[in-house]
This record gives sequence, structure tokens and C-alpha cells, in this order.
Amino acid sequence: MEYQTPDLDAIVISDLHYTCDPDVIASIVPAMPYSPEVTQAVIRTVIEEHPDVFILTGDNTNSGSLQDMESLTELLKQVNEAGIPIIMTTGNHDFNHGLKEQYQELFVPLLSIDEADPDSFSYYTDIGNVRILAMDDSSYTDGSSGTFSKETMNWLKHVLNHAEQEGLRVLFLSHHNVLAGKKDAHNETYRITNEELEPLLRRHGVRLCISGHLHSQSILEENGLYEIIQGMPLYNGHPIGRLTIREDRTEYRCEPIDFERYGSMELAEAMQEADRNSEAVLENSFRGILEKQGIGGEQEEGILNLLGHILRSYAEGTLCQEAEAIKADPYYDDMTATLAEENYGPWIESLIEDPPLYGRYLKIENQ
Repeated sequence: MEYQTPDLDAIVISDLHYTCDPDVIASIVPAMPYSPEVTQAVIRTVIEEHPDVFILTGDNTNSGSLQDMESLTELLKQVNEAGIPIIMTTGNHDFNHGLKEQYQELFVPLLSIDEADPDSFSYYTDIGNVRILAMDDSSYTDGSSGTFSKETMNWLKHVLNHAEQEGLRVLFLSHHNVLAGKKDAHNETYRITNEELEPLLRRHGVRLCISGHLHSQSILEENGLYEIIQGMPLYNGHPIGRLTIREDRTEYRCEPIDFERYGSMELAEAMQEADRNSEAVLENSFRGILEKQGIGGEQEEGILNLLGHILRSYAEGTLCQEAEAIKADPYYDDMTATLAEENYGPWIESLIEDPPLYGRYLKIENQ
């Protein structure tokens, strides 16, 4: 079979959590009130760089409210008007308060769709030699878990078979994760629940999945299958990804959104302040745990500084580079002993002992 030459450039984001609600709760994500400005900076980036496709992997709105969906639709129309195809998956937050009929009416007309699954909002688009599969793992359970119906799994098998017959490379997009949580019960609920999914992807030679949901930047790999977990633009690192697929390689790079260039100096400063507030929220939470156990003074500050280092590195996708230094920290043993019975403890220790790959760059040599 004669193969076409793939030549695909994409911009990738996830977990936009867009809202225009001026009273949105910002205690967990302090940057949330700046959602419209951050989203506009993303849109301006996409329009200026003009990729072949703009990819969003779910939780596109914060609550699925009609107001937020209508407002985000107007922003995404700018991308359409610039002649850039949009490929977007659903996310659990998209159905918090939203109706499937509203999602169908507002978002689906904006998307680049070659064939849609009759049973969900899943679909695919072929660009060159690449089949981009945008999977809806959220509407079947109204956002309560990442699950595909039996009918959607049958549709997926059909389009994977067809892609293999046509010699197409497949890029698999979802909101919930494919590989995350396999070694860590803390993240287990973030995975797609269909156990047959991963073996199915492997059988059809899929090499790369892109998902979100965790709000932190990381890359996983298992037996030749890679998963990019795209971070949250409103959270530390403010990531935006660039994906390039060529005949001989697939490359991915992640960089912070340039708020000064595509927003304003005021927005850039607001994001820096939001990052500091994010760290303060986590610090206060952990301080309460330590004080409950009677830990204070120099030991408390040492553990808190180390925890901040760990969680910041994890969110930004650099934990693999920092893991050895973290384990060598004089307060590492104190931290693990103190948090052993807490929800975060085993999860943090598992991250340090077996960190994900560097989350900001990936290169796959195409076979």
C-alpha cells in the first residue's frame, strides 16, 4: 500500500475549565476568575501560530452551564473563522450542569468531523496520513466516570480496523486517562474504565494517546504506548502543547502560555500571583496535617518546603529530573513517615519512587 506523507502540526490544550461567571469559586484554583482572559490568550496563540488543527481534550467548561458554553462557543468561532479546524473531546465537567442537547447544538457544529459515533460524541477526522480519534468518555455516565458504552467500543473497533487497512497512523484523544493510575490507587479513578481499551489500541499499533483530567503535566509510557497528559492552563506552569507528526517522527513540546504577548502585562502578573496563591492553599492544607501530629518549628518548615517542591515539579512535568534530589533531602524521611496514613502520602511516595517521564518533551521515532 502506498502511504501518504503525514505533515501535521497541532496545538494542544486540556482542562480549559472556561467560565465567565464573575462569582466562580477560586479557593482551589486561584486563577479561575481570569478564565476569560486566559482563554483569549490561548485563542490568540492558536490564531497567530495557525496550526493544522487545534486540539482540546475535555473539561472545556468549568460547569457545563449554558452561559459558559455559549460564551466559549463565541471564542472558538474565532478559530473557525481563521480557517483552523477544531477537534475537541468531552470532559466530566462539561456535563456537571449541561445538557447533551446543548452540547450538540453549540459545540458540535464548530468541530472538524469526518465520521461520528451514533451512540456518543466520539468521532474521527483524517488529516493527511493521521486519523485523529476524539473520544467522548464522559457523556455515557453524565460525567461521573470515564466510560465508553458497548456500542461506542464497537464503533471504535470498526474505525481502528479501517485505519489499519488504510495505513493511517492513529492519534487517540480522550479526557480520562489510558495509562495513569495503573501503579497508584490514588489515580485509579482517573482512568477510562473499559479494560479492553488499552489492549485494543496496542493491537492496532496506536503509539500515542493524549488526555487530561489530572491538571498536571506528565508523559507516561508502557510497552511502546505513550500517553501525554496535558496540564491545565489555569494551573502552575500554564501549559500549552505543540504536536508535530512527520514521516519519520512524532514530537511534542510543552511551554507556558505567553501571557505578556497574547494577553497583557497585568494578566502575566495576575498569573504569577495566582501561582503563589495555589502554593499557599496547598501549604495551608499540609500545615494542618503536620500540626495535628504535633510537628512544628524547623521540621515543619522543612517538610512544607519539600512538599512544595514535589508538587510544583509534578504539576510542571519536571519531577523525573528532581526525584533524586528530593529523595536526598534531609526531610524526605520525615515527610514520608508523617504522611504515611494520609491520602497524599502513599501517592507522593509512589511519584518519587517511580516518576513519570519528562512532561515537556517527547519524541517518538515512527516505525
